[in-house]
Amino acid sequence: MEYNFFDKIKELSLKYKAFIVPILSLVIIITFVYFYSISYSKYINYDSFNEIDEFIRITKEKDANIYNPYKTKIVNQESRGIDISEWQGEIDWDWLKDSVDFVIIRCGGRTTVEGKIFEDNNFRKNIEEATKRNIPVGVYFFSAAKNEKEVYEEASFTLNLIKNYKITYPVVYDYETVNEAQRTDGLSKREITHHAKTFLNYINNHGYDVMAYINQYDYDYSYNINDLQGIKIWYAYYGENLRVNNYDMLQYTSTGRVNGIRGNVDMNISRFSYVLEGEQNG
Repeated sequence: MEYNFFDKIKELSLKYKAFIVPILSLVIIITFVYFYSISYSKYINYDSFNEIDEFIRITKEKDANIYNPYKTKIVNQESRGIDISEWQGEIDWDWLKDSVDFVIIRCGGRTTVEGKIFEDNNFRKNIEEATKRNIPVGVYFFSAAKNEKEVYEEASFTLNLIKNYKITYPVVYDYETVNEAQRTDGLSKREITHHAKTFLNYINNHGYDVMAYINQYDYDYSYNINDLQGIKIWYAYYGENLRVNNYDMLQYTSTGRVNGIRGNVDMNISRFSYVLEGEQNG
């Protein structure tokens, strides 16, 4: 009998047909999962929980000896001030000092696309000129953190920038939704709120009073406000018909004018003031 290869294949197929279909199906599934995982991994950049925990441990250890030496007492007294950054340019501090009760200075931020942390170009000059004239000072950091690790990076960066200066007003976490695409697109309310609390708790644990800057849009759509109980709120709202009342500080215009600054500046009313009581130990 002449041997026919194809007849033999047909014979084997009929004999083992009960096993072929499941095996082929399994091979197809494994192949799909493998190539999908490779493709998906291109879009995911994550650290294991152990790596994040280790980064946080190292960060806390590095910053362990930083503590705000200035002890203040909050008093129920309205104060008026401004917030500034490098965009205000050169400031005549001798002319400004009698025009405000406090100044909140941008110390730095993170770029919204590339994610690079930066120091405000005028931070050191501004804070040195202000404190030299005994103007009460707070600072703010503009955050674009997309995960917890980056929040700790920002908090540590801020802490190390301000540790040698007289900070007697709050250290502020400033997250804002911007019109153009940004690296934080897609973060949930829970994540944004958690980032703010993580940053502020870290700073507060080093002896600084803290506050969250929240504009009207982010108040409504980005934060779980009820989860920020116990944290001061710096609310930004320009115009009439103010419907939010649970703020501690109100930024009411971005087109204010004060002595010593050319051009517009943000103006603020605070429902509290501070009295410097002396120095404290961490």
